[in-house]
Amino acid sequence: DLALADASFASNETTLYIVGGRTSDGLSKAIFSVTLDDGGEIKQTELTELPVALKGLSATVNGSTLYVAGATNDGNEKKILSLDLKDSSSGEWEEMTVWPGEGQGATLMAYQQGSLFLTQTIVSKEGVAGTVLYRLKDGETEWSSCSAPPAVLGVGAALSIRQSFIIFGAAGIDQEGVELFTYNTITDEWVSVGKAALDQDLRAIMPWYVKKSPPETDVTGVVVVQGSGEGATVVLIELVVAKGMFAWVDYTVVIIYLGSMILIGLYFSKREKGTEDFFVGGRKMPWWAVGFSLYATGTSAISFMALPAISFRENLVFLSGPLFGLVGIVVVAFYMVPMIRRLNVTTTYEYLEARFHPSVRVLCSIISIAFQVGGRMSVVLYLPALALSAVTGIDVISSIIVMGIIATVYTVLGGIKAVIWTDVVQVVVLLGGAFLCLVIILSHIDGGIAGAWNIAVASDKVKMFDWRWEFAAPTAWVFLLLAIVDITAIPRDQVMMQRILSTKSDKAAGRSVIMMALIVIPGSLLFFGLGTALFVFYKSNPAELSPLLINNDSMVPFFIASQLPVGITGLIIAALFAASMSTLDSSMNSVATLVTVDFYKRFKKGVTDESCLRLAKWITVLVGVIGTGIALYMSRFDLMSLYVTFMGLMGLIGGGVGGVYMLGMFSRRANWQGVWIGAIFSLVLTLVIRQSTDVHALMYLPISVVSCLIVGYITSFAFPAPQGSLKGLTVFKEN
Repeated sequence: DLALADASFASNETTLYIVGGRTSDGLSKAIFSVTLDDGGEIKQTELTELPVALKGLSATVNGSTLYVAGATNDGNEKKILSLDLKDSSSGEWEEMTVWPGEGQGATLMAYQQGSLFLTQTIVSKEGVAGTVLYRLKDGETEWSSCSAPPAVLGVGAALSIRQSFIIFGAAGIDQEGVELFTYNTITDEWVSVGKAALDQDLRAIMPWYVKKSPPETDVTGVVVVQGSGEGATVVLIELVVAKGMFAWVDYTVVIIYLGSMILIGLYFSKREKGTEDFFVGGRKMPWWAVGFSLYATGTSAISFMALPAISFRENLVFLSGPLFGLVGIVVVAFYMVPMIRRLNVTTTYEYLEARFHPSVRVLCSIISIAFQVGGRMSVVLYLPALALSAVTGIDVISSIIVMGIIATVYTVLGGIKAVIWTDVVQVVVLLGGAFLCLVIILSHIDGGIAGAWNIAVASDKVKMFDWRWEFAAPTAWVFLLLAIVDITAIPRDQVMMQRILSTKSDKAAGRSVIMMALIVIPGSLLFFGLGTALFVFYKSNPAELSPLLINNDSMVPFFIASQLPVGITGLIIAALFAASMSTLDSSMNSVATLVTVDFYKRFKKGVTDESCLRLAKWITVLVGVIGTGIALYMSRFDLMSLYVTFMGLMGLIGGGVGGVYMLGMFSRRANWQGVWIGAIFSLVLTLVIRQSTDVHALMYLPISVVSCLIVGYITSFAFPAPQGSLKGLTVFKEN
């Protein structure tokens, strides 16, 4: 029923918005939304009209906000307006800071990567001089200039796609149609991607989503072409995703590699004599191998993919985290870890029962189980599955299921021994693969290391420390606080402690932590540096970066599959599969240990070792199924950075446990009643802060630990002091 010419269009997954335009009476201020109801019928709704009629309109949508830009009819004033779509029928339009520049030519907008992008065609007395691009970041009021497009762009034609690309259409047509360009909001580079076979000027490009999993993997473009007179003609053009970069040799390598993981499980299953072997490897594991396994468990797939993605997208500020973390390693390696190892326990929460009360052990064990099954396992399965799907052609669901099954099988068969030795192999292959990628990248950059460094510096990609007094961003102060409270990260984590408890002595336990630290620093430098090198590579070779193939967390696998030799590609991708499984198998083994030791064996008297081992293996299978199922559910969503998500979950679910350990090890006065109150308070406080403030997700852990520590210690004075000897249970020497 709409009869509008020169209207602007914007859309999200479900709704098309038609803004302004021209009727027989002149410029229109009307805004309409168009949706399909459950019966497939078109539903048209009139929204709050524009406060002033505008020409040269462009519109875009981000979440629940509609942005509109244009000029008044006399051309003397530019306007940029926003409307909250949650209150779109009665809400009010808000004016924003207008973009710079003197020209009054056509504009077009898109929202991407936390910023509003706007182009403007510069018109001089001689005619059209070109198009410029501006960027307005969220929370800022000043526009910045971006690199100019290689051609004059059309009116209203822009489509945000994936997590860092915008597709634009050129002005005018020729015999082959309209030329399309992509702009990468991270590298600030333009690439021509060919021509759309249209016979009229391109008016707008809008997304059309096919319901698949995850939702961002299948996108086609709806191209709206201006018709003659009033109205518009709609043409659907599919944007094809090029998959299948794997050769048969790569698939063969992947199958052999993953099969070898199962063989390792079979090998150790024949040497398994009981729960002592299954849970802690008979306490005979070499400290250096345990150190490798600690590193693999704490980083693995998340380091190999998410950390380079962060430095590719931002800079090196996240690298300050592991650097500050070295401060606490000394305390952990020489005091906290040996203290627990000397107790000869199987789970780290047995310490909490000895120090406080059985209920504290049960509480922290339940929190750990919930975090492993509901948080860690799902993230480390989903993240690589999403990326590997993009570069291998194997869909996300199949990738998750394959990894879940293989990890479950060799963990059930070989226990902690299989887990540790597969981790050693995976660390060597992953670090070697990352180093090989770095060498290949630098060999393709003019000037080598020096040339890459100059490009990175010019693009402000080497900033490592952000000393602003701000806690809503990943500043150095956030990482410093995180490092201080994170000295309890290993003691409170059954996944890490179970490896340490498999060493031969308390001294070997400390050495394993030092070994891990010796790998963390060069490993972190390698992974973050790889992200920066990838930025330099794709800025220098923008046509190599496909806007349809990847999201940011898929950057490394995409580079591996598209740039590395056949065979080597398969080996590293296989190691990436296995690296994800190394964290998965650790979680399964630790949860099985917790359920068996902290609950079944603790509360049911007279159980046999055979029954405990049988239960542990069944629990391993059950946890593998549940974790895989949650990862499959997560595959329905698009998470911008799963590393930050993972850290947020850690703070929300398990942060208070760190405060409990600090109270136990560094205080004689803390009692079980106080730590209960502190743990509950920390969880509630962190949830409130998450819902009501803009504090960065990395701050959840410090908030949770510190609040538990303070409240738990103070409230302990309301109850009797601990009775009995605390010898060997605190860092203080007891008589």
